Amino acid sequence: MADERKGPMASPGYHLWNASLRWTQEVARALSPLGLTHTQFFLLGAVSWLTKSRGEAPKQREVAEFARLDKVMTSQVTRALEGDGLLTRADDPDDSRAWLITVTPKGRKMFLEAVTLVREVDHRFFGSRADHLRDELSKLHGG
Repeated sequence: MADERKGPMASPGYHLWNASLRWTQEVARALSPLGLTHTQFFLLGAVSWLTKSRGEAPKQREVAEFARLDKVMTSQVTRALEGDGLLTRADDPDDSRAWLITVTPKGRKMFLEAVTLVREVDHRFFGSRADHLRDELSKLHGG
């Protein structure tokens, strides 16, 4: 019997990449009825978490760093979410170059609906391995 783990199939990265793509597609499909992209969901989540954990609105730069998103992408997605009434941006009184980002009540409601949908995807996709996979992946990215 030939060893099927040759070439890219021998690489854990190959399988991680493909699993990530499949999971991302399933999340996108689940979020589609809400009109949210996966990146928009992720950004809403980052702002929500930072606000909750700090007790104050984060700066847009802090959201980009936390989410590990490009600053330009963060700015574009934030503007789109602001246009949809899901986030607000306000001048930072302590730094005229910075924006403070806040989730609106409409954004919070949308985010909570989206979290339910994404958790369902996670449950179907990862099943009973979810906790173990989370812990192992967290180690790999230093989280």
